Amino acid sequence: MEDRAAIEQSALCWHQAVCEGTVDWDAFTLWLEAAPAHAAAYDSVALADSLLDQHRDALSQTHQAQRQRHRWWPVGAGVAASLLALAWWHGGASTTPSAPDITQTSTAARALALADGTHITLAPRSRLEQRGNSFSVAGDAVFDVPHRPGRTMVITGGGLAISDIGTRFELNVEAQGVRLTVAEGRVSVALPGVAAPLIVNADHALLWRASTAQATLSERPHARIGTWARGELSYTDAPLDLVVADIARYGDRPLALSPALGDTHFTGTLLLGHGHSPAQDLARLLGLAWHVPAAGGAGRLEPANQR
Repeated sequence: MEDRAAIEQSALCWHQAVCEGTVDWDAFTLWLEAAPAHAAAYDSVALADSLLDQHRDALSQTHQAQRQRHRWWPVGAGVAASLLALAWWHGGASTTPSAPDITQTSTAARALALADGTHITLAPRSRLEQRGNSFSVAGDAVFDVPHRPGRTMVITGGGLAISDIGTRFELNVEAQGVRLTVAEGRVSVALPGVAAPLIVNADHALLWRASTAQATLSERPHARIGTWARGELSYTDAPLDLVVADIARYGDRPLALSPALGDTHFTGTLLLGHGHSPAQDLARLLGLAWHVPAAGGAGRLEPANQR
């Protein structure tokens, strides 16, 4: 087990490489994900460096005053060590983490703009929790993250941990599984029970099935993300239960799926609004029976020949 001093030294080396533009991003990402203490130490180093930069003038004045009193000591190094210890205590050693910022939508989507230039579009009936550069998603969200050296964003959902240093992707988290579609850049995904992270590049998608604990990586040329914001639900070989979960989110009532259709997949586009019923359209495209719900009840998709 690494001791704290070794972790801090590694964090300092990585931060120097990032600032000098010589960092190996693949190796850096692997190091960050190897242990929670790594990310905490790196955040502490980055925070200390930021604080030193913000207070450089004040430190310089203190330096001059101490020299005049003939009691000078290495102010920069001493303050850096103090700030690093303080940042570590706040970021890594505290046993009472601050409460997350929570955004939850009902029937309408919501766009969020973060101070670092990141844009997040949260779909209807979705939830986003934020603690610093760590996020947790339930439902559907589109992330547009500008590349920023030294910053790694971590997004969790459905048991997966996604690390991003600058990209555009959509994350859909349901009880049945997780779908990740990368439109630009690439992300690193830590999967439950898998030692090495999986890299998902642009124009690729990852499907994680909770019931089988299996991941499927597929190519998505010219990947389209966030199509629901334009009134469309577009799929390529998507499991039908995940499609039904989407329809239920963007519709006005629950929708159930017959267990007999559990292995069915769907490729196509469903329209939202403007008089369209995506459940009815899906049934027509796949030759299924759609049982129209009673007032306020749930609809149901079944094989056409099922009685």
